[in-house]
Amino acid sequence: LWGQLVFDVRNLARASTGLIEDRVELRGLLMEAIAFCHFLRGLLRRVDATTEARAFIGEEAESAARLANPPDAVLRRMGERAAAMYRAGA
Repeated sequence: LWGQLVFDVRNLARASTGLIEDRVELRGLLMEAIAFCHFLRGLLRRVDATTEARAFIGEEAESAARLANPPDAVLRRMGERAAAMYRAGA
């Protein structure tokens, strides 16, 4: 599971670097992907991963941590970011 997840996040980074010109949005998307990994680890191991996720997404980690499924909250945020970039023509 973890090896595949690392592989997939690295592929996301490689692919999105060539597709997303806005470096601020790109960084935000990739930081969310890393936060997702931390929250998923926390959910599966039943530990609080908010501190680790906060290092990548700041206060958004607190909002996600309050929900029943923090990894899903971060994935939804990534989808919202991607949709906004698409609508903006990125």
